[in-house]
Amino acid sequence: MSKQYSNQAEIYNKVKAIAFSIYNRDGYSAALKCVENNRYQLDPRGFVGLKAELSFFHRNMESLQLTPAWDYGIKCDFSGMFDGRMCRFDVTTNLDVKKLSDYESIQKKTSILYKLALVDPQSGELLDIVDINFPFNKTGNGRLFDVLIFNPGDRNNNGEDRYNPYQEIYRIDSYDPTNFVMPEDILTDWYIQDIHSFRADTYEQTEFMDDDQAKEYVEREVLKYMVQNVKFISKVSGRNIVACGQRKFVSIGKDDDGEYTTMLYWQHPVIDGYLPDDLGFEI
Repeated sequence: MSKQYSNQAEIYNKVKAIAFSIYNRDGYSAALKCVENNRYQLDPRGFVGLKAELSFFHRNMESLQLTPAWDYGIKCDFSGMFDGRMCRFDVTTNLDVKKLSDYESIQKKTSILYKLALVDPQSGELLDIVDINFPFNKTGNGRLFDVLIFNPGDRNNNGEDRYNPYQEIYRIDSYDPTNFVMPEDILTDWYIQDIHSFRADTYEQTEFMDDDQAKEYVEREVLKYMVQNVKFISKVSGRNIVACGQRKFVSIGKDDDGEYTTMLYWQHPVIDGYLPDDLGFEI
C-alpha cells in the first residue's frame, strides 16, 4: 500500500477492508499476515488495534453473531448480539484510552447498546466486555452510576465490634452527586473485609520493605482487592458497578473535631472525570 495516505483513519480503513476480505477468502492466518505486511502504513496504535479486531472477530464471530462495521462516526467496530440484544462493539486493548464522554452524543441518538471489548494485545484473548450504557438523568446532562460502598461492620450496645462487614450499592447522578444519591441495595451474605481494614492488614505484611516498596505493594494489592470485589458484587447483584469506596473521618482543627465524608478509592477508567474522588459528604 502506498505511503501517500497521510490520514491514518483512511489508511486504517483501507487495510481493514483488505484484511477482512482476505479473512473471508483465505482465513485468519492469511488476514493476520496482511496486517503484518502493512504494519508500516499504520501507526503503532492502529497496527495493534487492527490485530485485536481480527482476533476478536475470529474467536467470537459465532457466539456474538458479529458483523464488521465501518466506523463512520459511530464508534463501532462490529455489530452483534449480547445477552439476546443487538449491540455495537468497540474493540480496544487499553481501557484507559476509552472515555464515556466520546460516546455520549451517539448514545443520545440511539437505543442500540454499546459494549467495549477488551482484548489482550499479546494473546488476542477477549479479557472483558464492558457495558457503558449508563442511564442519562432527567436533564440529559448527567449519567447515573452504581457505586459500591464498603462497611467495616456494626457495633453492639456495648460498643464492641460485631465483625459483620457488609456492602451498600448507591446510584449517583454525576451532574449533581451531592443531591442525588439513591440507595439501591444492601449486601450482607458475604464476609468481605472493608477497604480500610484490608489496607491496614496488608501494611502488616511489609515490615521488611522500605517505605517506597511498602507503599507500592499496598496500593497494588488494595487496587486488586477492590476490582475483584467490584466484579464479584456486580455479578451477584446484577448491577453495573463502576466505582467503590468507603466513608472516612476527616479531622478538622483540634480536639479530634472533624466530619465524615465518602471517598471513592476506585473508579472505572471509562468514567474518568464524571465523579469526584471525595464526594464531600457522608452517604
